[in-house]
Amino acid sequence: MTVGDAICFELAYDDTIYDVITGGAQLFLVQSNNATYVGTGQVAQQFAITRTRAMETRREIAVATTNGVSGFIGRDGRVQWRSRERTAASTVVTMPLRTDITPAVRIAPWLERGLALIALGGCLTAMIGRGSTSRSRTAGS
Repeated sequence: MTVGDAICFELAYDDTIYDVITGGAQLFLVQSNNATYVGTGQVAQQFAITRTRAMETRREIAVATTNGVSGFIGRDGRVQWRSRERTAASTVVTMPLRTDITPAVRIAPWLERGLALIALGGCLTAMIGRGSTSRSRTAGS
């Protein structure tokens, strides 16, 4: 069995999550210490990102925090168990082993690269177009 582990801030980085899943993770866990962010929107935001990652990867995710919000999120993004912020709590869940890699995880890196190339092409086109406009104005003066 291969366990995929992410630290709270890593949830924001697509490549890290994709590497965990394509690296063979059958279980997906997220650890966090949100001491600095208690009482802010950061704790809820991180939990929401985790829910999105569960849907994207089609993996259940167990979240373990020292003082934030711990929980268990189903592969459809539904919260199946959740602690309150700054509340000691525990539970036992059964996590199935998953091996499938979703199209989102498989295609997203290539889609990101393609969009970056399109943006780069647009910038280059704009710069070349601007340069030729400047030269034609100078020639016409």
